[in-house]
Amino acid sequence: MREDARHAFQQASQEGKGFDLVVCDPPKLAPSRANRDGALGAYKSLASAACRAVRPGGILVFCSCSSAVSLDDLTRALALGARDARLQAQVFDRHFQGGDHPVPAVFPEGLYLKALIARVEALSA
Repeated sequence: MREDARHAFQQASQEGKGFDLVVCDPPKLAPSRANRDGALGAYKSLASAACRAVRPGGILVFCSCSSAVSLDDLTRALALGARDARLQAQVFDRHFQGGDHPVPAVFPEGLYLKALIARVEALSA
């Protein structure tokens, strides 16, 4: 299915069906450090909606192509978004850009492509 993410996520959660796999790969939300805080709020909101669209035990692939957003930032946005959806996301794998996009050691922000692979479950009691 290809459509506006917010609409698709909302529709899936309202219908109660959920998807086995949801890939959330938005465009660059933080083109610079000045946009970072706003982008983190947007990632959290997207994570919450995406988690609601995943059936219990399903998989969410949560991506970022913003160099101003670190892997830790993205992971925190996923955790907070899942919590807001009254769910939990267990990250079991992380992926980054391939060798054809090398990262200079003096420029860690060059590691701009990030993907978290997570299982979405109900909150533990």
